[in-house]
Amino acid sequence: MNSQQFRTRTNYIPKANVGVEDKWGMGLDIGYSGVKGYLQNGIFCFPSYARKITQKMIDTTPNPNDIWLKDNITGELWLVGASAQNMISQSDSTDSEESLYGRNRYYDPMFKAYSTAGLGLSMLTNQHGSPKDKEIFLQTGLPPRYCKEDTEYLKDVLAGEYDFEIRIGNNDWQKIKFELPENNINVMYQPMGTLRS
Repeated sequence: MNSQQFRTRTNYIPKANVGVEDKWGMGLDIGYSGVKGYLQNGIFCFPSYARKITQKMIDTTPNPNDIWLKDNITGELWLVGASAQNMISQSDSTDSEESLYGRNRYYDPMFKAYSTAGLGLSMLTNQHGSPKDKEIFLQTGLPPRYCKEDTEYLKDVLAGEYDFEIRIGNNDWQKIKFELPENNINVMYQPMGTLRS
């Protein structure tokens, strides 16, 4: 059996969803297997995995599912999602179990990379809307067992100023720059997010 058939798929689907006119609401589920987003102008998902890469790798022919991330503050380059997973080999020992599945993975650079990619996809403009000149709000979640204890860590990692570029497949790079205040992040019990959606 090929277990890759069952991994999280990469999708970005523009569509009109419920929203508030002068605000930009994003729902982001940063799970162990995938990052899923629900926003005012679409939905998306991709595998929760990222690899730090070199400029030379970006210059190769891109796969339509590639998500490239260029951090303009740190200068780091990341390949996120399925294509990053495809780089893993059996002899690979660069990723620790803690960074992949640990409860306290919030401060791991890989977690920051794929959560930033999720925020980037949430900030793209399409025919169904744009975050331009709107106050940004993020709704996310944690398992009930850890919600009370870990909310401050998750907010600490996600809040702040963002300045990066994102590219999907062979599309053009999109420059993303915004600030996400900690007060504009709400963390709920994960089953409540599932129930509401």
